[in-house]
Amino acid sequence: MAVGSATTKVKHCIGILACVALLAARPALPAPSYPPQGQRTYDDFLRAMADRLARLDELRSRLDDMDVADWLRDPGFYVDQLRRFAFTALPASGAEHDRLQQEPAAVPAIVAAARRATTGTRSTRS
Repeated sequence: MAVGSATTKVKHCIGILACVALLAARPALPAPSYPPQGQRTYDDFLRAMADRLARLDELRSRLDDMDVADWLRDPGFYVDQLRRFAFTALPASGAEHDRLQQEPAAVPAIVAAARRATTGTRSTRS
């Protein structure tokens, strides 16, 4: 997967999550004439929603600032994908057995991707 497309997908997912969060917190519409306490409640709700939107905007900007290429160059990203084979509970049955038979076929592709992505990077271990 290209770095640009991964970043675009992350941004798209954040946008969808923001919309879902706003829709989930949507209140029932108040009656057209507001008693004073109802107006205060509605104003409090609007302030709370503005604060929530600001936090979502902050989260989105932090995710936009993330460099996806950093974790693609991290050898641990690929090691984590391979470790699940070593720690599978046996004997396996049903869907777990089917998964265990199919997933090792992906190992050569994962190793090749790791070699391409990490070539020329220095190890942080000494």
